[in-house]
Amino acid sequence: MSQLNNEPKTIKVKKGMKGFVIYIVIMIIVCALATAGLIYYTNHIKNKEEEKSTPPPQIEENKNKKNEDNLKITGISEKYSQNPLTITAEKYDTGFKEKIVQYDQINGLKDKSIQEKINNQIKDKTIELYNKIKSNEHYGVNAHILSNFGDIISVNISSTFGFGDEYKTLNESLNLKLKDGTSLAFKEMFTADAPINTIITDSAYKDLLWKRGNELRLTDDELMGEIDSGKIDMSDFDDEALRIISLFNQDKGRKFYFTPQKISLIIEGVGYDISINMPDFMDSIAIYKRFKSNENLYEETKSNADDRFVFTDFYWQSNSWYDRYGEVNDSLFEMVRLLGDDSSPVVKSLESMLINQFKKELELIRNSVDISKGTILDIFGSISYDEKNPVVYFNISYTINTMSKEYYTKNYISLITAYEQRAKSSMLSPLVYEFENKNVDMKDKNIWIEYDTKGNILKQNRY
Repeated sequence: MSQLNNEPKTIKVKKGMKGFVIYIVIMIIVCALATAGLIYYTNHIKNKEEEKSTPPPQIEENKNKKNEDNLKITGISEKYSQNPLTITAEKYDTGFKEKIVQYDQINGLKDKSIQEKINNQIKDKTIELYNKIKSNEHYGVNAHILSNFGDIISVNISSTFGFGDEYKTLNESLNLKLKDGTSLAFKEMFTADAPINTIITDSAYKDLLWKRGNELRLTDDELMGEIDSGKIDMSDFDDEALRIISLFNQDKGRKFYFTPQKISLIIEGVGYDISINMPDFMDSIAIYKRFKSNENLYEETKSNADDRFVFTDFYWQSNSWYDRYGEVNDSLFEMVRLLGDDSSPVVKSLESMLINQFKKELELIRNSVDISKGTILDIFGSISYDEKNPVVYFNISYTINTMSKEYYTKNYISLITAYEQRAKSSMLSPLVYEFENKNVDMKDKNIWIEYDTKGNILKQNRY
């Protein structure tokens, strides 16, 4: 009987325990959900606060894009100035008077340790190239600063060497930031969104056309006519352009040098430098502004040279004794430079007299211009010394480009850019082709003066 009484009691206890367990499980679930909700709510609030203080990725991307857009050239009417540096040429003693090894050096940076670092790199690279070719019968090495703007410089180290009548050329380069003396990369020449492979391919095509024109002994006009008529065989151009791209991309060093107008790619296995004409890819060029520092890096605060239009090429500025670039009045623009010979003591002793003579000749040339028309003057003076005679040679070659005043007013900026490209043989540029076919009267003239070592005129000729 006691067993019968205990059985229901036992069952009662089991039922009560089951309910208790269910209750505990439910409470655990509720607590877990509450905790999860609290965590979610806390994180949600935290994320909201972070969103307020940190811009979303898309905004950051837009900001970077805006910064890159600020590096772009807006048009050929933009101007730039050269860095206020003094550039002089120094010689390396090879032991042979006729075998010249020469390199540019800079002066004018505030930070003399950076200046020394840069100068040593130019000198060392020049001597390194000299050591590669000095076993040849004939050789010469020249390291010239071709670009000096935007707080950067570009140096081309070029050599010619060989035996007998056989000559070869070899190029090296340095592209340096004046802020710290470090190298700049090829991609930094362009904006981040620049189609670099397309730019190289298009440029390779133009160089291949130029090369084909030379092979066929065609003039510029004849070549353009043959291209327009489809008579030039370009069947191998695709394969050659792809080969050039492949070789350039394989080279991690990516050697190049540049002027304010043109980028030259040094590619082993091609046999010639590929030229990228900057005005043709204006929207992608960033080098004019990318490294321009907010701080003044120089002992002087302003360049000696006047502001000039972008893509106009004054690379011979390195040892210029006098230059003038800009508008004289509303119908006359002039590009003037006098290149002296700083390596000759005789020429240096006559520097002041020769500069004054150049200025007198410049004034006579200006006065000969027809003021009823628009004119672009391109005047280049050079001075050299012949030790054997001994005679100082002073040559001024100049071109008077005349057009109607109305045409000048409307087009002079694009014409100046085109003229600079034409003068540097940047063939197949749309601007050059336009210039060649416009109604511009071009007259080439020359002044030749010979002086003795005292500065007395021996002979002169004007034609």
